[in-house]
Amino acid sequence: MAKKEIKYGVISIPKGTVICTMENGGDKDGKAIYRFSDSGKRTTCTTHALISDETVMKDLYGDVWAHIKEGWVKAGDKITWYGSYKAATEALSKKKTWRKTLFRIAPIIIIAALAGWYLYKRYKANILTAAAVPAAEPAIETTETIIPDEIPMD
Repeated sequence: MAKKEIKYGVISIPKGTVICTMENGGDKDGKAIYRFSDSGKRTTCTTHALISDETVMKDLYGDVWAHIKEGWVKAGDKITWYGSYKAATEALSKKKTWRKTLFRIAPIIIIAALAGWYLYKRYKANILTAAAVPAAEPAIETTETIIPDEIPMD
């Protein structure tokens, strides 16, 4: 018997997605073997998970559901399939590490922006104070102080 080739993918679940549980039965006419019911939980942040075609299931209405560690979520168009396990894990690591990179770089950018703003304010203040204070004008001596018009008679 030939071994079935497993497809791997990455699911990106947005914040606030409903997490469901799988229960047996569920409809009145007996067509459904299982059903997905609301567990009352939602995802707290955007979640990325590695899945395979073995962890994906279609319900009676043709909707695609994927199993993650919290439970079952409606996958729909949130799955990106890859050709191999290695490609899927690489794509998953890229999606997970961009936040870590952002949190490492963001404080550096903020500190650099604050330093630039501070230096700009200091430079601008120095330019304005230099322009506002007029230069001291030299005292101009008039001829009256040097040569008086009247000759004193003692």
